[in-house]
Amino acid sequence: MLKKIILSIVLLFLIITNIGIIYSYNNNLQHVRVLEDTYIYKSPKFTLSNIIAIAEKGDVFKSVSNSQNNYTATIITMFSGNGRYIDSLKVYPIEYEYNLPRKEICKEILVLIDDIIRNTKEQAKKISNNNNFDENYNLLIDKNLIELFHQCKINPCEYSKILQSSNN
Repeated sequence: MLKKIILSIVLLFLIITNIGIIYSYNNNLQHVRVLEDTYIYKSPKFTLSNIIAIAEKGDVFKSVSNSQNNYTATIITMFSGNGRYIDSLKVYPIEYEYNLPRKEICKEILVLIDDIIRNTKEQAKKISNNNNFDENYNLLIDKNLIELFHQCKINPCEYSKILQSSNN
């Protein structure tokens, strides 16, 4: 009888441990959906000076990881390729299936993206000294492109797929 109880406890422990591992695995390197309009920050310190842009309710981003500090931040990938921060309490993990717009619309969006890239370079030159052009450009491109994607009603995570579609 004692052997059965010990065996049951061991099995229960293994099942619970495996569920935790599976849950943990599923919550890494996936997408997150925004629950309500919220800010995107350049660092995990959620201060006004760190705000880059606004994430709108329903936006989907590729999630890199949860921050490993005292802040409740989820690191998301933005257009610049840099990790940005969003309040973990305002997003939830999802499985996301890419749903690109029609090829003709992708081509039109690519033209708009090229215009934004060109204008953003000019903006960054105007506000930068020689030391911080790249940082300013990356912050501005994230801000400007998310505004475009909001206007076009396209999820920000579709950006890389739209760029890939131009190569096809």
